[in-house]
Amino acid sequence: MLVRLRRIAKRDLREATAWYREQNENVADRFTFEVSQTLKFLEQFPLTGAFVPSMADPAIRRLPVRGFPYSVIFVRLPDRVSVLAIAHHRRKPGYWND
Repeated sequence: MLVRLRRIAKRDLREATAWYREQNENVADRFTFEVSQTLKFLEQFPLTGAFVPSMADPAIRRLPVRGFPYSVIFVRLPDRVSVLAIAHHRRKPGYWND
């Protein structure tokens, strides 16, 4: 299934990658690789993911990014999977839910 990142998810990814790049180039590369792997997994298995505890809508799901304190937050729509955020675990829950 087609996976599309919303604007806020793209911003999350850019900002997190930039932060990791300031710390260590290799870690930044590993972060983007792991996010990419998570998105590929979501493409293959769009019915996967855990409920997001702070959300009343059970259609909003999350997948962890392996090795990093981030989750891909998404909702499955009839024709695609929409990635709402790439959220750090310590950010305010639902900050991306406008």
